[in-house]
Amino acid sequence: MTREIFFEVDGGTLAALDHGGSGPPVLLVHGSGHNAAAWSAVVSWLLPGHRVIAVDLRGHGHSTAGSATAEQYWRDLAAVVAATGWERPLLVGHSTGGYAVTAVTAAGLVEPRGICVVDGLVLDDRETAQRTLSGFRTPEAADGLRRTFGYGRRFDATERDAWIESQITAASTDRCDGRTGTDRFNGGTGVDRFEGGTGTDWVDGETGIGTGTGTGTGTGTERLTGGAAAGRLNAGAAPALVRAVCERSLVGDGVFLRRPTTEEITATTTPPMDAPVHPSVDVYRRVTCPMTIVLPTGGFYADRRPEVTAVVKAAPHRRLVDIDAGHNVVMTHPRQVAGVITTMTSG
Repeated sequence: MTREIFFEVDGGTLAALDHGGSGPPVLLVHGSGHNAAAWSAVVSWLLPGHRVIAVDLRGHGHSTAGSATAEQYWRDLAAVVAATGWERPLLVGHSTGGYAVTAVTAAGLVEPRGICVVDGLVLDDRETAQRTLSGFRTPEAADGLRRTFGYGRRFDATERDAWIESQITAASTDRCDGRTGTDRFNGGTGVDRFEGGTGTDWVDGETGIGTGTGTGTGTGTERLTGGAAAGRLNAGAAPALVRAVCERSLVGDGVFLRRPTTEEITATTTPPMDAPVHPSVDVYRRVTCPMTIVLPTGGFYADRRPEVTAVVKAAPHRRLVDIDAGHNVVMTHPRQVAGVITTMTSG
């Protein structure tokens, strides 16, 4: 039975969903705008043969800790692993979570069985990475994140409910690269069993797509449906999964804050240029454990396949897996993602 647990970290706590199970330990780490609930359908395919915990990063979900620096969110994973007492867990990260599991391993803070990076790569040199990240720290970028994904927005109860419904509708009606996702949710047959989903990772080139046409009428000054980008990212995800992630991303009593805030994004996209572990391609030189990269054909890095292939070929025990999906593959193709994880734990 799934239960909520908490880990003490600097400045507060990290919340997590402890799914139980027995067997190889697996820590699941979501991307920006998501939270631990995003993995619930994947978990249904991992149990009971794995011991599984999915964590809320700083500034996300039910975690009380926020980011003051660009490194805290991935350093926290070491505290989580230490608290569990696990020896050599498999670390699995989607999008920003993919960099998080890479960074904590590269820093030597965790010695995992391996890392699974799901469309969460850093392929630029340091100078290019710094320039790209600086683009997320402008007032214009913050405004785009608020309009497109609702980051930092505050809703009353009516607005909250309308926003959640808008996310479900967008995911149900928008298509991603002509596909709607092949893993279908069926609560009765055991195909992607899931109880209790949106999350929207910020993405280069997509922060300004939202048109802000939506439904809020009370405390919010902007009207919002979630934007075209959010719908595309979640296209094909089960409505129950979208709802669960949306609900977990809204915290408060009477007034509900959509997490993460734009201030959180600013903090996490300001790494020191001279940091030993930096969100740039040189980080992979520090990773010596087995690594599997999941590359969705319609994901963020699909057009950079030669660079991804170079990362895989640069060291032994690395593998590249293609999945015919968009970026949000953990929610739209959970059975296939779980299959990749199972291959790593059984190898």
